[in-house]
Amino acid sequence: AGNLHAYLRGTAVEIMASSDNVLRGGLTSKHVDIPELLRVLDFDSVGVPWVRARRDGHERLYAPPVREFELWRVALDEAGTSGPATTRIGGSTPRILLCVQGTVQLRCGHRVLNLQRGEAAWVAASDPELVVQAASSDATVFVATPPARTWSV
Repeated sequence: AGNLHAYLRGTAVEIMASSDNVLRGGLTSKHVDIPELLRVLDFDSVGVPWVRARRDGHERLYAPPVREFELWRVALDEAGTSGPATTRIGGSTPRILLCVQGTVQLRCGHRVLNLQRGEAAWVAASDPELVVQAASSDATVFVATPPARTWSV
């Protein structure tokens, strides 16, 4: 809290708990409350709070020390001998998927949806297991869920 941050280049996926106390510092068309920003801003240098990923096959888990969420990076860029790379994401938890590279195919029950780079999908907790399959040779998707989900590769 109290630290200003910005993204200068590259692809950034930011995830945070629901909050109504966001202050903007500029570079936006949204409201910027400069007096309040200057009041709460901490100008001291701080270290970068790295969250190390745990790798498991196609997946990397980013599990910050919070109870609201975890973030998975799924790189489905390696086709196996039995066909396109696939990951299964268990049901009973809400899931938000963001495709950042290539194309992925989502199958949930009898529904099928293709996501291309820059597209996202919401999967409700009441939906069954979700199958995420590479539809291109360089597919990468981020999946945000509450902690302790069930996946299988």
